[in-house]
Amino acid sequence: MVKVYIAGPLYNESERLFNEKIAAICEGLDCGTFLPHRDVGLQNDSNGFSIYKKDLKGIINSDIIVANLNGCDVDSGTAWELGYGYAHHKYLIGVHTDMRVSEPHSEVNNMILQSTKIVHSLEEFESLLKIFIERYFSKKDYAHASGY
Repeated sequence: MVKVYIAGPLYNESERLFNEKIAAICEGLDCGTFLPHRDVGLQNDSNGFSIYKKDLKGIINSDIIVANLNGCDVDSGTAWELGYGYAHHKYLIGVHTDMRVSEPHSEVNNMILQSTKIVHSLEEFESLLKIFIERYFSKKDYAHASGY
């Protein structure tokens, strides 16, 4: 089973709901999902380190990181999760449906743009995920290929 870690901002209900829509698409394609606010909970004054460790494990155990890149700029925690995933040779997909642009020459920071396959709708995300599953994860004992 393909395992997907869903990264994204969690500061308000609409951000969490968008992340849940991403999870539903993944689960509809028989992927296992790790959705931090659902599977670990939201941070409070006493659980920060525990959340950190569980999220790291979620990234390490995933095959694909899908990031909600919406907002005036990519959420700093989401950017960190993408970088950690990249360092661990995970496939990176960014979902950017937001019309706001923080830099006049690109929709997201160049480091994310160069390392992450960006899609602009949930429909486009679902199509790309299907391709990834068929191309890289269709064998029971697949080996991670790097790149797209």
